[in-house]
Amino acid sequence: MAQHQVRRLPVVDDENRLVGVASQADIALEAKDKSVGEMVAEISKPPQEARQLHLDENGEGFDFLGFHHRMVESERKPGRWFLARFPSAQATRAARARIREITDRRRLWLPPEEIVAPTRAFALNARSLPM
Repeated sequence: MAQHQVRRLPVVDDENRLVGVASQADIALEAKDKSVGEMVAEISKPPQEARQLHLDENGEGFDFLGFHHRMVESERKPGRWFLARFPSAQATRAARARIREITDRRRLWLPPEEIVAPTRAFALNARSLPM
């Protein structure tokens, strides 16, 4: 838990249904060992690889929730900048892979409706949910 900064873990039954959530506080309350306090302190430390992002004209931007965010200069009003959001490279690769899977040559023998329906469903869901 400390290595990956995990504070809560899902608890599931034999059929993979959620039955609860174990938090670091639950572990600390149940354990009588001194090392538990050290573990909780370790989990609470900020990750060392965290970095601050500065969104300025020359900034690289960042990926968040399947989108790449960066500052872009307006074409209509030079000198004005705005935060632009594009699909991230990882999300684009995943979408392309899914479309290739749906439209694979091995499915050419199927009626067109059986190829178009999953492709359309994927496109409609892709608009509403980031990958």
